This record gives sequence, C-alpha cells and structure tokens, in this order.
Amino acid sequence: MWDEAERRRPPLAILTDFPGFHLRLARKLRPKGIRNVYYIARNSGVAAVARESSAAAVRAGAVYFPFRRKFLRRCRRPGEFIGHPLVGNVQPTMTREFFCKEYGLDERNKI
Repeated sequence: MWDEAERRRPPLAILTDFPGFHLRLARKLRPKGIRNVYYIARNSGVAAVARESSAAAVRAGAVYFPFRRKFLRRCRRPGEFIGHPLVGNVQPTMTREFFCKEYGLDERNKI
C-alpha cells in the first residue's frame, strides 16, 4: 500500500473512520506530501482524532453530524460538517398518519 501511495502521489487522501489503521496511514502519508482528511462517522473516530499525538497527521476532520464538529473543535482539531451521505436517499414508505395509527402513537407529538 505504501508503494502504491508513492507511485500515485495523490494530492489528497480521504480516510474513513477506522482509526487503528487510518491514523497510522495518515502519519505515513503526511511526510510524502499527501494531505489527508479524516471522514469521521462514529464517536470513537472523533475521540481517536482528538487523541492523535501527531497534529500534522490529520489536517482536518469531516463529520456528518454537527455535534461531532463541536467536539472536534473543543479538542482543538479542525473539522467541518459535511452532512450525512444518505440524506436524500431515504424516502418514507408510509404517511405519518398511517405510521402513528399502526404503532399507537399520538400524531400530534414529535417522533
């Protein structure tokens, strides 16, 4: 894998939420001039990036929940809220009225 990164020399690596591997990879890519963004999907990913001892390893985090961005900032790590990848793909299969009736919920309450 390291050889492939050397060969291709991508301008940016987008690393997904698997800290045990990807934070180690980030530390190897930075000296090669390959910038990286860490795509954080879980709380453990936010915590791992926040604990990362090499500040230069992860330049920024991309999160899909706004509260995770706040957590990154509290840990003095840059991060941007980019939204959830499935927003717009999920469509309801029943009306709110039918759903509430089906599950015995009061339609006037928040769900």
